[in-house]
Amino acid sequence: MKKTLILILVLIPILLHAEYENEYSVVIDSVKYYMATDKFTYVPGDSVDMCYRVTNYKSSPILLYFPSTQEFDFYVMRDTIGVWLWSWGLAFYTIPFDRYLNYEESFEATYSWNMTNYYGNLIAYGDYEVTGYLSTYNNLPLSVDIEYIPAGTDDPTMSSENLTLISTPNPFKSSTNISFSISKNQHVMMDLYNLKGQKIKTLTNEKYSKGEHTVSWNGCDENGTKVSPGVYFFKLECDGEVAIVKKCMVL
Repeated sequence: MKKTLILILVLIPILLHAEYENEYSVVIDSVKYYMATDKFTYVPGDSVDMCYRVTNYKSSPILLYFPSTQEFDFYVMRDTIGVWLWSWGLAFYTIPFDRYLNYEESFEATYSWNMTNYYGNLIAYGDYEVTGYLSTYNNLPLSVDIEYIPAGTDDPTMSSENLTLISTPNPFKSSTNISFSISKNQHVMMDLYNLKGQKIKTLTNEKYSKGEHTVSWNGCDENGTKVSPGVYFFKLECDGEVAIVKKCMVL
């Protein structure tokens, strides 16, 4: 039976005690930026509670200035494709307001997403990235990887032939090492993309033997120019088929 799904946005912050603190939480100049979802694995009928928090650990206050009612935003991506954006279709009016954070005070933005896309259709099963960012004060995006699986699935990891793809450090400023493991001898191509889905650079394109391997990225594009700070994606292809897409963040 076909069901009609309506996209429901909770426009008033809700209480969320996030259970997981993830590796994409960062501290910059004594200010901690934190992104979380209420859990990592979801099944049909679930909603995703998303939380973005800024905490001041400076001895002096910091000022958060919001030039409009769009104080923050959340968006969801699968691979390099945008699935849902909180601000899509919403009108924002210029209502400036200031908020000071004293020592150990936090500003928290929390919203709920019902796992439908912009058109109100239920998303497909798979891996997604939920990203939140503050519209001002460093505009730093942080993301959490989540999985959407059918109800009753025994293995929530949904692994792909035991492949792994990890970048360290992440986030980084100058360079990062991308390690991957393959279960058999394969031709491997690893490309780098920005948030718009534009290819920035090919990091490797050659035959690899079974096991673990590492390639490095110096933060430059194909022309040797340093990329802008932000979120980028590594796409690993094995024998011409997309295997894994992972995210890194350049500070």
